[in-house]
Amino acid sequence: MDCTGKSKRGYMPKVVVVGDTDADFYYLVDHIPTWDEGVLVTECFYKPGGKGANTASVLSTLGIDTGILSVIGNDENGKRSLLELEKNRVNTDGMIIADGYETYHCIVMLDKTGEKAYLVRTTEIVYPLPEHLIQKEKFLCSAKHAHFIGINPSRMLPSIKVAKEHGITVSVDLDAAYPGLDECREVIENSDIVLLNRQGAMGFFPSMDLKEMVHGLLALGPSNVIITLGSDGAVAGNIIGEYYEFPAYKVDVVDTAGSGDTFSGAIVYCVLNNMNLQDSLEFATAAAAISIGEIGAQGAMPTSDAVQQFIEKRRGNNEH
Repeated sequence: MDCTGKSKRGYMPKVVVVGDTDADFYYLVDHIPTWDEGVLVTECFYKPGGKGANTASVLSTLGIDTGILSVIGNDENGKRSLLELEKNRVNTDGMIIADGYETYHCIVMLDKTGEKAYLVRTTEIVYPLPEHLIQKEKFLCSAKHAHFIGINPSRMLPSIKVAKEHGITVSVDLDAAYPGLDECREVIENSDIVLLNRQGAMGFFPSMDLKEMVHGLLALGPSNVIITLGSDGAVAGNIIGEYYEFPAYKVDVVDTAGSGDTFSGAIVYCVLNNMNLQDSLEFATAAAAISIGEIGAQGAMPTSDAVQQFIEKRRGNNEH
């Protein structure tokens, strides 16, 4: 396959997501244990996960031809994860299967209120290595848009620059932006859309309010900036001076895992469909609200029709 060639899957992805793929093992408990406490597990099961896999699956479910550039081990967890991506109609031509490596996984303790705690078994292949990114460069270049999980910004930066050189628009999900502003700055400068959560934004600009944080990030070069606020919703701004705040919808919470990835995928979907910023914020917030209605990061991924129906119903009932 090359940048102008054919995919063995029969189509070229419109979006390529660059990020992680993992296996999540859920343990349902009455409450999250405290120090030195033992609790009984009422049920346990496997669910697919990983921010990259979640976002790619969300985009595919929303109706965008989506591929993933990720790495898994040639183990049972890797095989499970690959099958789930293919079930979600994600193009896996960009998947690296690394012999001799372990696919990373998480143990999730989840209580009846939706509160959870994680144990993360990290490995050397959580995110694609530089050689993996070079190996799959042509796959990346086949897309019109690339979405990067930017928790390791220095590793992603060369591929972001390659994408930009090929005229591909770029979005990056910095999550809590753990490395700090200095290490994330060049990634932000080379991205069209920047998403991060409140923790990350406050780490960048500790003395600013939300609107000032958005403007501070826009000053670095992206066209759109979105800050997610968990149960408080999200805020967004763009280079033409628009700024919007949108509260979270009030819904019953089953599991918040993957809600941020659903939001990010929905934002990319909206941008690719030329929706304005205010409508994009509403759409993504609705998608995230739907996603927390079932267990698992990919448990309740909505279609675009489902999101529109959710929005129209809430508008009709004057609910939020």
